Amino acid sequence: MIREDVVSVIQNYFDCLKDKTVDKMPFAADVQFDAPTAGPFSGSDAVQAFFSQAVQFIVQAHPKQFVVDGENAVVLMDLETLAGTLPVAEAFHVVDGKIKSIRPYYDPRPILTE
Repeated sequence: MIREDVVSVIQNYFDCLKDKTVDKMPFAADVQFDAPTAGPFSGSDAVQAFFSQAVQFIVQAHPKQFVVDGENAVVLMDLETLAGTLPVAEAFHVVDGKIKSIRPYYDPRPILTE
């Protein structure tokens, strides 16, 4: 995949996050998700179930920079939540137009105190 294709898939994910349309997120059937405060989750059903709950807590993601190397990307963003805004680096693996894995990195202390 070329850089623009990878960015487009990830931007689609962020659009779905904003619109709370979890069922339209571009996940591969065998997607993997693991975060400091949740997971690991395997498979699109499990990951969608997690995001169905998470979108109630997420106000909006504000991507600032996309760093892409082939099928891998890291997005630096501010994640606006009901508990405040968190700086996040989110790693993605995108294959054939679908997200195969997501791994966000952030300091969970602000959301754990809520």
